[in-house]
Amino acid sequence: MSENLIEFDTLIPHMGGCGLYQIGLCIMLWFAVIFFAMVDFNQVFMVAVPEHWCSVPALQGWNLTLEQTKNLSIPWEEKNEERIRSRCEMYAINYTHLLASLSSADSIDALDQSNWTTSKCQHGWEFDKTWYDSTIATEWELVCDKQWMGSFSFSMLSAGGILGTIVFGYIGDK
Repeated sequence: MSENLIEFDTLIPHMGGCGLYQIGLCIMLWFAVIFFAMVDFNQVFMVAVPEHWCSVPALQGWNLTLEQTKNLSIPWEEKNEERIRSRCEMYAINYTHLLASLSSADSIDALDQSNWTTSKCQHGWEFDKTWYDSTIATEWELVCDKQWMGSFSFSMLSAGGILGTIVFGYIGDK
């Protein structure tokens, strides 16, 4: 039975080899694949979570710098042996009363915050727009308790791609 089998490579020259049609087909498919890759990989940028901190509307209009606002409203926390500002908590105090009782904005740094209570962000978040103007995470506030949703959407996109490849590959072979 092996005497009747013909190697595929020996048939190609008899069919015309690699001609303009094959090259054109490859180029057209290449353009289609580039766009599919963009759709798959844009999720990495769309779901990116930039630096963020709690929004405190009570501090707006007091002519404070961003650093003074963070010093006054965002507690420090230890993460991986590093001291960073909390992304999901803020001080739970009456900021209007506190600022009205201060003599100058410079005295903000001298405040003793060790006994201030904290709470989860109550008025949304502010995002650092250095790298991203807008992402899904910033538009829908997929941070803190909702951060898993960004990763989940990327996982569902990948699972749909795998399932679609199997199903439509099978249908295409029929």
